[in-house]
Amino acid sequence: MKKLLIPIALFAGAAVYAGGFRVSLQGVKQLAMAHTSAHAQDASVAFFNPAGISFIPSKLSIAAGGFGVGTKISYQNPSTLYSASTNSPLGTPIYAAVSYKITKDVAVGFSFTTPFGSTIDWGEDWAGEEIVQKMSLKSYFFQPIVSFKLADWVSLGGSYIYARGSVDWDKTIN
Repeated sequence: MKKLLIPIALFAGAAVYAGGFRVSLQGVKQLAMAHTSAHAQDASVAFFNPAGISFIPSKLSIAAGGFGVGTKISYQNPSTLYSASTNSPLGTPIYAAVSYKITKDVAVGFSFTTPFGSTIDWGEDWAGEEIVQKMSLKSYFFQPIVSFKLADWVSLGGSYIYARGSVDWDKTIN
């Protein structure tokens, strides 16, 4: 039974097309390397691993970028075959990070990211208009960082994340 339950649990999300609002695009290098957090080559490692900034080879590192994220969601009623689709705008998650080595073993940094957010627009005339017509989620993370290299193979880091966000949910009330 355990041999069957584990694969089912692992693949259940893919089977139901599960998703969420996290836009995990906080660095091109990290994205290309399956979101690795131990590979500290530039300041974008700050979001995933604040302790890693003391391993960045350069004294000053600046990383910034953005992405375009498009979403298309469809709904179909199996009884009536009624269908509707979203007409959502392009999402633009961005990130920026900077790190500076004060000494050989101490680094400070700052990171700005937008890890959650998107807009879904179903329009004003669809079957689910009493549930949602348009939903917009925005988040902004501000993260000061300090990192101490304890040895060539280990560091200690800490950060504080100040997060601001908003959710707008429009629907029809009958």
